[in-house]
Amino acid sequence: MKSWRSILWFIIRLCFSLALLWFAFRPIDWSALLESSQEVNVLWLLAALGLIIMSNTIAALRWGWIARRNGLEQSWQRYIAIYFAGGLINQGLPSTLGGDTYRALQSARRQKVDDGPALRYGMLCVILDRFIGLTGNIVLGSIGLILGGKLLNPWAQNLGWTIAIVTVSGILLAGLLLRYKWFYNRITKLLKLLHLPNAMAAVTGVFSWPYNTVQLAAGLIVHLLTLGCFAACLRAFGVAVPFEAVMIGLPALTLLMMLPISISGWGLRETTLSAVLLLWGVPAPTTVLASVSYGLIVIVCYLPASWFLIRNRPPKANPS
Repeated sequence: MKSWRSILWFIIRLCFSLALLWFAFRPIDWSALLESSQEVNVLWLLAALGLIIMSNTIAALRWGWIARRNGLEQSWQRYIAIYFAGGLINQGLPSTLGGDTYRALQSARRQKVDDGPALRYGMLCVILDRFIGLTGNIVLGSIGLILGGKLLNPWAQNLGWTIAIVTVSGILLAGLLLRYKWFYNRITKLLKLLHLPNAMAAVTGVFSWPYNTVQLAAGLIVHLLTLGCFAACLRAFGVAVPFEAVMIGLPALTLLMMLPISISGWGLRETTLSAVLLLWGVPAPTTVLASVSYGLIVIVCYLPASWFLIRNRPPKANPS
C-alpha cells in the first residue's frame, strides 16, 4: 500500500510539472520563432556550464569541510563526487531529500565509528550545509529586493532591508551566544541527548565567529555563481537584464522548490521566472527557453557523477 501511495504521489507531481511546462510553453509562437532564426550563442552556454560546475564544487568543498570537523574523513575528491551524485539523484525527485540522504549515507561509509552514530553525524552535517546555503540564498534574494524591488512593489525594498538585517543579525547573534559558556554547554547537552556527543565541532564551524561570516560568504558565492549561470543562459539568447532581476527571481524560485510539488523544479522554474523577468521587459518565450537551457545544463553538470552512483551501488542481498 505504501509503495502504491508513493507511485501515485510521484505521478501527481509529474503531471503537475508537465502542466506547468505546458502553461509556460503555451505563449510561444513556434512558427514565428523558427522564422526569426533565433540565434543561440554557444559560448554563453559553455560559460553557464562552467559557472554551475564552479558553484557546485565550492558547495561540495564547504560541505566536506563541515563533515571533516565531525570526523567523517573522506577525501576531497570523494566529497565532490558524492555531492554531484546527490545532485544527479535530485534531478528526478521533487525535493533535495533524496540527494541529501545519499550524501549523508556516503559520507558515513567506512568510518571508524559504528554505522549508527556515523550516519547521524553525516545527516547533521548535511543539515548544517543546507542551512547555510539557505541563509545565503535568503540574503542574496533580499539584496535583489533592495536593488530592484521598486518594480515589484513600493514596500519591496523595505522588505529586503528587513530580511537582510534579520538574517545577518541572527547569524552574528549565534556566534556571540556560542562565546558564553552557559549557552555553549546547553547546546552540548542537547547534542548528547541526540546521541551526537562530538558534533559541537561542526556546529561551531558553522555558527561561531569568525567561521559564521566565512560560511555566509561562501554561501553567497555559491548562489552568485548559480545566478551567473542563469544570466549566461539569458545572454545565450541575446537578452541582458539587470543582475538584480535574476537575484530576485532565482532565490524566490529556490524557496518555492522546497515544496514537493514538481519534479526538480521543472515547470515551476519556467513559470516563476517568466512572471518575474517580464517586469524587466524580457519576453516570456525567451525566459522559458533560457530556463529550459539552464535545467539541461544543470543535468549535464551532474551527469558525470553517474559513474560514482554505479560504482557505489549497495550490494545485493544474498537469497536465503
